[in-house]
Amino acid sequence: MIVDLSGLDMFKELKPVDFNLRGLPQYAENDKVGIATDAVYKSNYEYAHRKVKFRSSEEEKLLKRIGKQIIGRENTKEYAYLDSSGYITTGNGALINDWESFKKVHWLYNGRPATEAEMRAEFERIQKVRADIIAKAQEYAERNKKNYTNPFQKITAKRYEEDAVLKITKDEADYLMYSHLQRDYNVLKYYLLEIDAAPEAAQDVAFDIQYNPGITDNTWTYFKQYFNERNVPELAEQVHRIGISETRNNEMRDKILSIKKW
Repeated sequence: MIVDLSGLDMFKELKPVDFNLRGLPQYAENDKVGIATDAVYKSNYEYAHRKVKFRSSEEEKLLKRIGKQIIGRENTKEYAYLDSSGYITTGNGALINDWESFKKVHWLYNGRPATEAEMRAEFERIQKVRADIIAKAQEYAERNKKNYTNPFQKITAKRYEEDAVLKITKDEADYLMYSHLQRDYNVLKYYLLEIDAAPEAAQDVAFDIQYNPGITDNTWTYFKQYFNERNVPELAEQVHRIGISETRNNEMRDKILSIKKW
């Protein structure tokens, strides 16, 4: 039997669901609900798909080349996860381990911008996941009379996807990565002379080290020295990082050794 509802006022205003945010409930910081107008739709679309503004065409070319390498290693995740050191991370390896960093991410909840309360709940949830993993690893070590070892190195990021409540778009992951790389670029230009004129292999390694763990005044002294001296053999011996896989360390060393002219 077909029921004709066309004469009922309550059904006249029903509209098809727009899964691109327009027409869906939009939640402001005060949790008040309203229906999206075109202006709100545009605002929320931009919220989920913001783009980095590159400062020059040269910078864009360089950072997009580096970004492609990072994406190839990291495999973009649209949710928060714990990295191999137990730090809260998202996207292409963006570190968001503290609340201030976490809440600056443009998270989506069921396709619409998350409220601060929803962000806080997810942040606290994954903190509890971390604490539980550590507690279980410590209990296992004590019970079996073994030394405690970092349990996060054995857990893949995929493990955290099923329970994740908040998500980001690929554009947001790229925004976080390129914003990070712009800051990295500033640091590298400060410590490494003429990095723009360096061979691509040397640039790749420098960005890889700056992306994780980062160069400071008191670290990577010999790397900075040999980079600025363009001393390829010695520089190749300075790229090893603790906590990074030997495969990746060897890849960085081999990149430096591939430099024929500098």
